[in-house]
Amino acid sequence: MNSLWLSETKPLRNPPDFPSDTILESDICVVGAGIFGTTCAYYLSKLGFNVVLLEKNCVGGQTTGHTTAKIT
Repeated sequence: MNSLWLSETKPLRNPPDFPSDTILESDICVVGAGIFGTTCAYYLSKLGFNVVLLEKNCVGGQTTGHTTAKIT
């Protein structure tokens, strides 16, 4: 059985890899684009921080995709 997140939505695919010589500058780097990492990155950016959000696989497709995706 798939979770609602995976059975009802199309996974967001990550953009292509950056070239190896790409330099990104930020105040904060959030690793993991599940519900918690994405939420943190969003609110930090609303506070005025320059945020980079990194994800190895599909956005929301790992732990978040296989759970009820609640933050408690």
